[in-house]
Amino acid sequence: KVMHAGSYFVLMVCFAGLYRRDLYPAVAAVLVGMGVSLDLLQRLTETRSIDWKDVGMNCVGVAAGLVSSWVLLGGWCQRVEQRLLS
Repeated sequence: KVMHAGSYFVLMVCFAGLYRRDLYPAVAAVLVGMGVSLDLLQRLTETRSIDWKDVGMNCVGVAAGLVSSWVLLGGWCQRVEQRLLS
């Protein structure tokens, strides 16, 4: 479950590095939607099933990434790019 939270945290922080702050809630919503969709799609296989704990941990990761991006990490990609080009 920690891997789910960590993966979605990294995804949120990566996208927050690329997009403006006003788009962070939209990015978070898309990532939550993706997590729910992927877990729902597992029902279509014979060997996998939906696990709501996974979905919950995905949401925890997105929320932690969103808060971290707003407070500290947002726009990191532009800062790295500016330092490399200057």
